[in-house]
Amino acid sequence: MDLPSIGKRGAFHNRGPWARLAPYGFILLWSSSFITARVGLALVSPLLFVAVRLVAAAALLGLFLAVRGESLAPHAVWTLPAIAAVAWNVFAVSIGAMALYYYMLNRGAAGRVAANFYLIPGTVALLGWAVLGEHLTALAALGFVVASIGVFLVARQAPTRRGEVCE
Repeated sequence: MDLPSIGKRGAFHNRGPWARLAPYGFILLWSSSFITARVGLALVSPLLFVAVRLVAAAALLGLFLAVRGESLAPHAVWTLPAIAAVAWNVFAVSIGAMALYYYMLNRGAAGRVAANFYLIPGTVALLGWAVLGEHLTALAALGFVVASIGVFLVARQAPTRRGEVCE
């Protein structure tokens, strides 16, 4: 059985065993975030949770770079598109989307919130087609429809507590 890869063929295939395991590590780490955030949000507001998460991540990444001997000064060509992309990812994604994610987790079951993530690949495919001119296949569109139906079915179920039976 071949392990899944991300991106074009070869993106992870010829980079050793750790690179081939990266998709599984990503899935495990991201999935666990639904549970840990749900537990943590019982004690903290969603915006404070995002702020602490981002500050802690910045500190740990800075330490990681220092240990590796890499410069902490950003080396980039700061064009308007580069600045806009960073600004979008800071404000819309790191603050906006994560605050909404924690808000939803604070008010709903972790599994129901996680189901929304099945809509991301299709949404990205549609945005890539509309904004970047990428090719959108009929099979990708069909997959998005199927995922959307699945998310709808999960979202309309009443949440249950451990030990209760769904009807």
